[in-house]
Amino acid sequence: MAVFNTPKVRRFVRHIQKTGSVTKRTQSFYKGMGYYAMIWHLRDQHVVEENGLNNKNEKMWILTKKGDKLCTLFDEFEAIEKKIEGLVAK
Repeated sequence: MAVFNTPKVRRFVRHIQKTGSVTKRTQSFYKGMGYYAMIWHLRDQHVVEENGLNNKNEKMWILTKKGDKLCTLFDEFEAIEKKIEGLVAK
């Protein structure tokens, strides 16, 4: 799961949580095949799952329970990072 070490991936997963679902057109994080590669990777890791088609016949992807938990862990991780930065800055 080393792919989650990048801020871009964390923002993308949080975007899915915030909006409730994502399609290729409703996101601006990945272009072309990059979007599909990331969605398929997240699917294979059981972070997202397909949730049908929208009115434009695009697949909609939502977070699984594991994906929601991952967002919670991202928040906790960032809070710890801020505490560490505060201690180091003193």
